[in-house]
Amino acid sequence: MYIIRKGLQGSPPFKCAVFFSTIKVHDPTALEHKGGAKIVIPTAVGELIRIPTVHIWGEKDPGHQDSEDLRMLCDQRLATTVIHSGGHEVPGLGKSSEVSGIVNAVRRAIFLASLSNF
Repeated sequence: MYIIRKGLQGSPPFKCAVFFSTIKVHDPTALEHKGGAKIVIPTAVGELIRIPTVHIWGEKDPGHQDSEDLRMLCDQRLATTVIHSGGHEVPGLGKSSEVSGIVNAVRRAIFLASLSNF
């Protein structure tokens, strides 16, 4: 993941991100150079992702804590969360109000990204 590496210069190659039911965030440097998996702890590193983000997960998703942890790595002023009524899936047919909420959150992220240089 480009934007969670410490000490990188310049802007990431994208202006916003959308995350669906994520898994634990691992330190890419540890994976690349040390051959081991090191989980990134939000309370230890703070906000590392400074672009508009959308975080989507289901209230019944057993791994929702991983999604919440990733959200804590993001700039809270630029992060939008959508929690749908399902589990570990993307809402689809029959869930038009939830899909509308997701679409609106993504539109907001794109709009915020267009306002500034991240």
